[in-house]
Amino acid sequence: MKTLEPIGLLALDLDDTLLNHDLQISRENHDALVEAEARGVRVVLASGRGPYAMRSFVTYLEMDQREGYAVTFNGALVRRTDTGEVIFSESLAADLAEDAMAWAVERNLPVQTYRDDTIYVTFETEYTSLDARLTHMKLGVASPRQILDWRPVKYVIPGDPEELAEREVELRAYLGNRANVFRSKPFFLEVMAPGADKAHGLRALAEHLGVDRQEVMAIGDAGNDAGMLGWAGLPVAMANAIPEVKQLARWVTTRDNDNAGVAEAVRRFILGE
Repeated sequence: MKTLEPIGLLALDLDDTLLNHDLQISRENHDALVEAEARGVRVVLASGRGPYAMRSFVTYLEMDQREGYAVTFNGALVRRTDTGEVIFSESLAADLAEDAMAWAVERNLPVQTYRDDTIYVTFETEYTSLDARLTHMKLGVASPRQILDWRPVKYVIPGDPEELAEREVELRAYLGNRANVFRSKPFFLEVMAPGADKAHGLRALAEHLGVDRQEVMAIGDAGNDAGMLGWAGLPVAMANAIPEVKQLARWVTTRDNDNAGVAEAVRRFILGE
């Protein structure tokens, strides 16, 4: 039996980590997480998605019926899954939201944000329907002023990956340290409050629960998981993770997200198999 880490909190990215390419949680992953919970480990779903877009996964894992947690919007909103209690929340500052919106409008770039079960975008392009298809949320159009009045927790600018690579550099230079600017996927450029990322939300949750960071295990694959893996005591990268994330990991799964790599890691470090 392998030496076990004293894991009290298990944080899992969704897309390309816990979910397979069909955006489903495999039975093997499901069963491993249920057994981890039976050992006293609290399970945390950590995603760039909002609460509504995570609801089906929370239900499938029965986390709506027992204690569980969701780090949503890449760390800007943390909630308990069975009660809906808000543990942590951080919206975009008003001046930051205004400046980022003006920057996008001047460059004729769409801006989208989230409200309940709907994704709102300033205007539609071939890329603005991607998020709605991925999350099964409704898609609506709202004016820049409406979106600003909602005090959003984040913006997403959807677009061509090559163009967004250039825009990311430009927007980071424009907003400076007032914002966290990153791409969660090649076609999504995100703007959040400074310091707001999955690590920020996970740290707030761990402090709320009295769990030391050395007792936190985090599993991920993408750039928006890097902060979370860098902060966690036991960082694990998926076999399909990008090189930058693998470099942060203490261990890399041998199985990818289509072959229950999460279950492999849980069995190794929590269940001791």
